[in-house]
Formats: sequence, C-alpha cells, structure tokens
Amino acid sequence: MRPDEVAFVRLCVAALVTDPLGRVLLVRNACGWGLPGGKVKSGETWEEAAKREVLEETGVSLARVCLHDLIHGGQADGLTCDTLVIVARCKAGAWEPRAGSDALEARWFAHVELPALAKLPTIRTVSEWAGAW
Repeated sequence: MRPDEVAFVRLCVAALVTDPLGRVLLVRNACGWGLPGGKVKSGETWEEAAKREVLEETGVSLARVCLHDLIHGGQADGLTCDTLVIVARCKAGAWEPRAGSDALEARWFAHVELPALAKLPTIRTVSEWAGAW
C-alpha cells in the first residue's frame, strides 16, 4: 500500500453467549449457524455493539461482556473486517431466545452438539472457549 492510500477496516463483534447450564447461543442465517453479532456502529463501543446485536438477533439480554479474541481479515460490505469475539453471560430470566432481525433461528447448544452446518470460525471459537474452562 502506498503512503497516500488509506485502508479502511470495519470493526465487528461476535458474541459467544452462555447460559447458566453452560450452553452456547447460536443463530442461523442464510450462511448457516454462527455466533450472533455484526458491525460496530459509529460512536458505539464494542460492548454496546455486542449487547445490541445479541438482543436484535436473539431477544436475549446480556449481563456481562468481556473480550475473548480478535480475528483479523474477514469481509463485511467489501471492506476488511476485524472481529472482536466477546464472551458474555445472559441476564437471569432472559434465557429464551427468539429469532429476530436477520436471524432465521436462535437456539442454545451444548458445545459438544454444535450443528453440523456451523461456520468453521464458530466451531473453533467455541472449542477454544470450552477447552479453557
């Protein structure tokens, strides 16, 4: 890249949400099963984005969020996308997911029963998380 060229990188979030039983929340969209998430809006923190995206896609409210990982080099709207992977717990009593916005389905899964069609980054992220606990 030349010094006068500007590289734009979009920041996205993907939330690895767990319930009190240790299950992981996944959403199904046109590309298959994956972690709920999306783009960080202008002026929004990654924490706010994670909570907003999970609520919009699943109806589940988050109690606590923390940074787990950073994945470089995906694509979103034709721009390079760096994704912050967030680990979060759902709020007490907010455990029943429902599909919303661009999600076709939202469900809890034990990490050993991930859907066969789950996207590879989702399987890798959940497996790393499960191995760390």
